[in-house]
Amino acid sequence: MKKIKRRRRRLRLSSPIGFSIACILGAAMLAGLYVGISWCVKNGPAVVSGIREAILAESATPSPEPTFTPAPEDLGTPAPQNTPVLGTPNPIPTEDPDAAPTPKPPRVVDPNAPLGGFVIGLDPYRDKNSQYKAEADYNLAFVQKLAEYLEDKGAEVVITRSNSTDVYSDGTRFAAIKNAKSDIAIRFICNHVSQKNTGGTYVQTSNANKAFAQTLVSEYSAATGLRIRKTKTGVEIKKDYLSGAGCPMVQLILGHWTNPGELAKLRDDDFQDKMIEGIYNGLLKQLTG
Repeated sequence: MKKIKRRRRRLRLSSPIGFSIACILGAAMLAGLYVGISWCVKNGPAVVSGIREAILAESATPSPEPTFTPAPEDLGTPAPQNTPVLGTPNPIPTEDPDAAPTPKPPRVVDPNAPLGGFVIGLDPYRDKNSQYKAEADYNLAFVQKLAEYLEDKGAEVVITRSNSTDVYSDGTRFAAIKNAKSDIAIRFICNHVSQKNTGGTYVQTSNANKAFAQTLVSEYSAATGLRIRKTKTGVEIKKDYLSGAGCPMVQLILGHWTNPGELAKLRDDDFQDKMIEGIYNGLLKQLTG
């Protein structure tokens, strides 16, 4: 039995239908190609330019616009100023070492003042050589305070030492008092004893100045409330004591440095005012009667 072979159908151009279809397809392809070429010719440059601008805009970094700063107005060169650096103190003018010192204006003394016309010598005892350094400083400070008070009362005052760092002999002290032509003088000292409960005041002097010593210790005790000790009158006589000053001179024991309670009083400002009052009253009575 003979096999039947299936044949594939093929479009044959020899047939009228196949040829017609082929012509139509070819015409369509040519028409599309023409349209495409025409569009590219017409719009191609614009498309290419747009693509290139987009690529450049994306890749390029925009540079900042330059700012215009007007030139500063020429006001001339400013004069240099001496401006101190922060934290630097203002310069202190230095003194000319060759310049003459400014003289201290003379003190105007009221002739009607209670002590007007009198010269008083004040001798704060102790100095650099003393073992009682604190007392030496105290004696000087108190005498300086007393001097201001007496000057306000019209007196001219001379103090025998100006510091506690030098040595002042009795001869030096007496010379200062004598050269000032003092009318009267007092040495000041605080007592040191072994018994801490010992306190009070008294005056040491020569027999020639006993009356002045008695007046001074009485007024001082009355003003301060310190009891009189050593003798019944509070005056201890020592032969030729302080005789080199050229004027009546006594030594007043202001109080006892070794007595804690009395030392506290000596250092108290209000109590010092009482001490000064008593000394002034004693001087006034002695000098003016």
